[in-house]
Amino acid sequence: MKAGPVEFVVTNTSTDPLNGKMHEFLITPWSGALDGLPYDSANSIVLENKLANLEGLEDMLPSATATMRTFYLAISCPATTDQEWHTGSP
Repeated sequence: MKAGPVEFVVTNTSTDPLNGKMHEFLITPWSGALDGLPYDSANSIVLENKLANLEGLEDMLPSATATMRTFYLAISCPATTDQEWHTGSP
């Protein structure tokens, strides 16, 4: 991916307004291994206070769609073995 502006369109696909879950979409610069991210596996949460330059969309209600625009000098996606990358569009 070339340096420049990047736009993310994010949808919380939970559709139940009563029992649906709020979600977040967060990005941060990271050059380490994916399993090195600060993650609390007991509670299934990323430790956001341990990440620098965190950006994102917070508390997205069920069925909500939001757009986040940012700028990157470089983006790299390391090869993954047991991790999967998911995207809403090709």
